[in-house]
Amino acid sequence: MTVVRRSVTTDRVEEQNLTAGEDLAGDRVRVANECQVISLSAAGTLVRTGPGLVLGYIVVEAGDGTVKLWDNTTASGTVLLDTFTVVENTEHPFPGAGRFNTGLYVTLGDGAKISLFYMEA
Repeated sequence: MTVVRRSVTTDRVEEQNLTAGEDLAGDRVRVANECQVISLSAAGTLVRTGPGLVLGYIVVEAGDGTVKLWDNTTASGTVLLDTFTVVENTEHPFPGAGRFNTGLYVTLGDGAKISLFYMEA
């Protein structure tokens, strides 16, 4: 278990065990993961390997396009969002955040282009 504490008396980060992204010299502690944005237009794209959260996406171009999201590193296995036809210039938030464990794979069809928002877990 990683523990980084902020001292009440000195208001500084004290090292016990630092994790990636935490900076003792700069007195900074990472408190949350940052949102990542990726633009997708390829038919099939591995976005991330490992766990995370899908926050939503914006359809940039639609054509007669479709989108499908998978909890996997390939287009198989658990479906997070089943295939549907997209409409250009629309936002699709995931209010409860779409949690994935194995990875996040996206398939796009017929000219769809999206901007996908996600976080690493």
